[in-house]
Amino acid sequence: MKKVFSRSPLIVGSTTIDFIEQKGRRTVQAGGVVNYAGYTFLKLGFAPVLLTNVNKADLQKFRLFSHPDIALFAGEASFTTNFINILDGEKRQQWVHQHANPIGAPAGCNLSRFNHIHLGPLFPEDISQGFIQAIPADTFVSLDIQGYTRKITANGRVEYQVSPRLTETLSKASVIKASEFELDLALKYFNCTTKTFMTQFSIREVLMTTGPTGGHLYHQRGDMAYSAGKVDNVVDPTGAGDVFFASYLHSKYYKKTSDREALDFAAGIAARQISGRFIAAEELKV
Repeated sequence: MKKVFSRSPLIVGSTTIDFIEQKGRRTVQAGGVVNYAGYTFLKLGFAPVLLTNVNKADLQKFRLFSHPDIALFAGEASFTTNFINILDGEKRQQWVHQHANPIGAPAGCNLSRFNHIHLGPLFPEDISQGFIQAIPADTFVSLDIQGYTRKITANGRVEYQVSPRLTETLSKASVIKASEFELDLALKYFNCTTKTFMTQFSIREVLMTTGPTGGHLYHQRGDMAYSAGKVDNVVDPTGAGDVFFASYLHSKYYKKTSDREALDFAAGIAARQISGRFIAAEELKV
């Protein structure tokens, strides 16, 4: 039987200040899964609980955090995570010159009261191993594996490498999202096919994205291709993956739609995000 959720999710991951360089122009805005997925669930009718680490002096910069319907657990950090993104069409180079300490479960945040925990780490140490271990066994966990396929070099450049921490986190996950490249890295790391990978970790669904062409949804019983939504004008693709994943989860598991309906709905919302018509630039301004 398909699990259906009536309560808001707990979204766990980085809060970032993103410096985005594109076509000779630099913008500064809020980023990270708590902002992109947080705004997505909020706009679709479910006010999430957010768990993140951020420097206390930066708290007021993030407009979502002061929304009256948002519950926030913000651990103190010496630094707020900063990402530098250099965009050239679909290509992106990234640097991280400072980041918050690993996110743990704060006092007063009882993980057992959430029937859905959404994990969006941006680098392997983003969420503490203690937090992952504390997730109750019967909790539905959605995971974007992106952060576990990255490493931050000594000079701050973001490069690709599967982290050993992925193994433990996958053991908690029900549904995962990955780009085609990230999924390929994981399959090579575990030396398996998508089907055996899902069996090994008891993964219910793998949502694979291929950028402007769409992607595939994998079940144990097979896979389903989907097309990307039509984008008339690319304003900024940053955060589109987070928006897509959150929209898919909302449609399928909160609104009880079919796989096809959920995929089409999420593709449409992601297209609106890329076109600058979903989360407003003003909402992400810091």
